Order: sequence, then C-alpha cells, then structure tokens
Amino acid sequence: MQYSEGARDTVYFAGDTGWGRMYAELHAHWNRFTLALLPIASFRPRRYMARKHLGPDDAVRVAIATRSATMIPMHWRTFELGDDGETEAVDTLRSVVSKHPARCRPHLVILRNGESTSLSPLDDSDSLTLSTICRQPR
Repeated sequence: MQYSEGARDTVYFAGDTGWGRMYAELHAHWNRFTLALLPIASFRPRRYMARKHLGPDDAVRVAIATRSATMIPMHWRTFELGDDGETEAVDTLRSVVSKHPARCRPHLVILRNGESTSLSPLDDSDSLTLSTICRQPR
C-alpha cells in the first residue's frame, strides 16, 4: 500500500491486494483521496483470487470506503493470470459503477496500456459525497 500526499490532494496506489479492513483504516487516517489506482484483474475464479486481487466490485467498494473522487483501474488487459476475459474486468467495472446513485460513483478514468491523463486537483467547491451511506447494491 502506498500513498502520496500533497498540500490538498492525496493519491492511493493499492498495488496487488484483496479486500480488507485496511480500507476503513485508510479512510480514518485520510478523509478522502483525490485519486485511487486500484487493481481490478485478474479476478476469476473468485474463490481463489479474492484474497489476492480485488475484482471490479471490490474496487468500487474500496473507492467508496476511501471516499476516492477518481478511480483509475489497473492490472486489466495485462497478463492472463485468471479465468476472466481480456476486457471482462473493465466491462464489469462499468456495470458495477452504473448501478450506484450518481452521488456515490467515483469518477472513472479508464486507461489502456501506455495511455496517460491529467487530473484537476480537488478544491473546496468539490461536493464529494462518497461516504458510508453509499453501499454496494445487492
């Protein structure tokens, strides 16, 4: 787990990880993250991968739990380590995010290998409402 903290913005880089209590601890220490880089693949079969890798649904749970304004998914379309298809992770991620109310959705920036992006810093006018009231839909 790594983070980078600036004057007003904080970036969380998850690396390879599964779901755990550390996300509540992150939120307790840092109120919100400007950006979370979260793994979403390989995630199948879940019974084996869940302890080692976040799946798309887990990554959205992490973004909400850590109040991350923007999420960049990673580790998809890189190596064939699981049973998920080449774009299944990002397709599933889009579907999971779309099931949340707009106020509970992190902004997704989906980059293909080699792409880059620029992000604006958060300011006091940002109405980041991701919180404990935003739950994973059943």
